[in-house]
Amino acid sequence: MINTDSLFFMNKNSVIYMLICSCCIILIVFLGVIPNQKKIIALDSEIINMQQQIKEQEIFFPLFKNLLKKVQFKVIDGLSCEKKDGIEKQHFDTIQPVFQSILYRNELNLISFSQDISLMSKTTKNFFIKLSFTGRFNNIRDALLQIQKLLFVEEVSRIKISSAQQNKLVELKLLIIMK
Repeated sequence: MINTDSLFFMNKNSVIYMLICSCCIILIVFLGVIPNQKKIIALDSEIINMQQQIKEQEIFFPLFKNLLKKVQFKVIDGLSCEKKDGIEKQHFDTIQPVFQSILYRNELNLISFSQDISLMSKTTKNFFIKLSFTGRFNNIRDALLQIQKLLFVEEVSRIKISSAQQNKLVELKLLIIMK
């Protein structure tokens, strides 16, 4: 004869093991799978946004190319670039008064003028000058245009403009050519 009570009911230890296993499975789902699922959903939405951006770029790229073709730089006859000549060593002392006169004509105040010896090498004749001045922004623009026209100024390698009270503080680093 078969005992029907043992078929429907498990042993007390087996029930405890089953509860522990089911709790572990539920913990794995809550701690591992659900957060990863949220990350996957976020990544999916990010992928969708990127796909939309790519589609927009594919649409706008031909338009950009057409505009670029229309605005191509054309050389205009009559415009010539002056060849930068440089300054002789014996005239190096005249550089600071030249800058002072340009700044004075544009109503700007010279704060500092110094040669950057750290970047000067024996093989090249070029050197850098650090120049700081203050003034109104419109005057600064005019002075920068005049400085760039000087035949011994090769390039403005750094320019920093910051606010100083009512005026602007400008720090320039200029490459000067020596003959």
